[in-house]
Amino acid sequence: MTKKSGLATPFLAFFALIAGCGGVSADIHSGDPDERRMGVLKLEGSRDAESIRLLTERLADEDTLVREAAVTALASTGMKETLQHFLPLLQDPSEMVRAAACRAAAGVGGDTAVPELISIAKHDRSLLVRRRAIDALADNHRLNAAVETL
Repeated sequence: MTKKSGLATPFLAFFALIAGCGGVSADIHSGDPDERRMGVLKLEGSRDAESIRLLTERLADEDTLVREAAVTALASTGMKETLQHFLPLLQDPSEMVRAAACRAAAGVGGDTAVPELISIAKHDRSLLVRRRAIDALADNHRLNAAVETL
């Protein structure tokens, strides 16, 4: 009987690895952008170092929807340290990613992000992104900064 329980424990640990963290890791590194996006979404709100590392990697993904999902998932941690990853994305080629980065930067960056968001609100080539920057400022109780963009 002890042999069976001895074999069952490694098997259960292996199964948990494949079904749990290993599954997310496989998804997030998949060649299929839809699977990578699902892997990113599974990590939303996760604050452990490995999840942050995986999400940060996906900020440079070739697929726009994966990058946008990574911005949203990383912002959901609420960690101020993530601001450094969002500011460069305010210049991303995709307006969807830039818009998500506006919300994320305002949400985690506090007053530090305000000058960048004002600049984006005034000068971004996309009306959608300019509006998201203004909304992000207003939604995060920086009404004076939002008014300054008008």
